[in-house]
Amino acid sequence: MEWLSENKKSLKEDLQSAKDCQKAIKKKGTNEEKTTTRLKKQLQEKLNKVAEKNKALLDLQRKINEGEEKLLELRQKTSRIFELEAKIKELERTMASRDETLAARDKALLTYQRDLEY
Repeated sequence: MEWLSENKKSLKEDLQSAKDCQKAIKKKGTNEEKTTTRLKKQLQEKLNKVAEKNKALLDLQRKINEGEEKLLELRQKTSRIFELEAKIKELERTMASRDETLAARDKALLTYQRDLEY
């Protein structure tokens, strides 16, 4: 009987130990679940921040591309201005040459007219 009593006591202790282990495992599982949930939340927050930064970077890249397009247009217009200035200078030289030719003709005509009058 003593053996039965000891066996019963041992079984009760084993049962209590098993219950304690189950509680510890359940508590550990709950803690792990809380930790996992917290980590998932932190990860989602970081992903959201990265997405916002990525969007901002894409917006900046779009603005840079637009600026580069405008710069290219301005460079093309500037080169066109240089071409037009060169043509204007050429036309001015042509006009100056024609003016000189006309002045020489006028002078020759005046001289011829004077010679006819005398």
